[in-house]
Amino acid sequence: MGILAGRHAGGVGAKVVAGIAFEGVHSGYGATPVLEGVSFAAPAGRITAMVGPSGAGKSTCVSHLAALHPPSAGRVLVEGRSLWDMSRRELTQLRRRVGVLLQGSDVYGSALWESMTVLENLELQLRTVTTLSEEEIHDRAVERLEEVGLGAWADESPAQLSAGMRKRAAIARALASDPDYAVLDGFELGIDGVRLVGLCELVRARHERVGGTVLVVTQDMDVARRLADHVVVLIDGRVAAEGAVDEVMADARADVHQLLTGARSGPLRLASPAHESRSGSLPPTPRSPFDLPLWLAGLALLVGMTASALVLGARNPYEVVGVVVAWVVAAFAAFRRRGRT
Repeated sequence: MGILAGRHAGGVGAKVVAGIAFEGVHSGYGATPVLEGVSFAAPAGRITAMVGPSGAGKSTCVSHLAALHPPSAGRVLVEGRSLWDMSRRELTQLRRRVGVLLQGSDVYGSALWESMTVLENLELQLRTVTTLSEEEIHDRAVERLEEVGLGAWADESPAQLSAGMRKRAAIARALASDPDYAVLDGFELGIDGVRLVGLCELVRARHERVGGTVLVVTQDMDVARRLADHVVVLIDGRVAAEGAVDEVMADARADVHQLLTGARSGPLRLASPAHESRSGSLPPTPRSPFDLPLWLAGLALLVGMTASALVLGARNPYEVVGVVVAWVVAAFAAFRRRGRT
């Protein structure tokens, strides 16, 4: 694994890299904007905490950084290069140097294979991204599980673990190879207070030992204080503050102060204005592949089936029966839908 700037301060021959940067990133889902001109940097060789309330766009930033989908505008840079300007081969090589913890503590959200044991999940990760021998892979995986307190559950399926245990297993998997870049989303979710302190100490000790660039996405300012050298505050899809932990904590702006201190009074509410404006409206009508409401597409299909039955009914009586059954089912569904509204 190559030595990055900041891995060992003052190291001779250390390779200087640019870390992670977002430049004017806009993104959304459908007509709903999520990120609006987000720009920040996660300095190379340091731990950066991204904090913000639910719905601020933190996990959307992670999905862009993991190259799961591109932003609608702006650039996501790693080592000074835009992810979306890289060839497929270059992107694959970069992904081998990145450890990612996705938000979520279920088996799917934690990116653990249910068909494998917890130990086998870590071994697969190491086998995929390193050139270690099988013996070294096994020993490293066992060591990582011991670090997060899961040594006794190494041979269990992820489905047999509690939500918090799955999260710890996913953290161990993300950090198993000592990646150059670690992106940990929802770091504290599902973890009790005592083990959370231990995990913070583990990540901090690992960083002091092997370095690398770490981005921790969290809603817990205590996690940011314990872990981070650098903090980015995201509110309503925009960067509200960025800088050293002490500098950001001293920010006097009302929304930043309320978020960082957990105060009940302030401009932040339980729901953003965008969410509130939609709260009293009905959910959008499901659409068919032809961009028609599903009920209209279904009606058109029934009319077509009826016309076909009228023409072919004499030769195929089963078609007539099928159409009658389809009309009965459609009428029942329409009756239930009207009753709910």
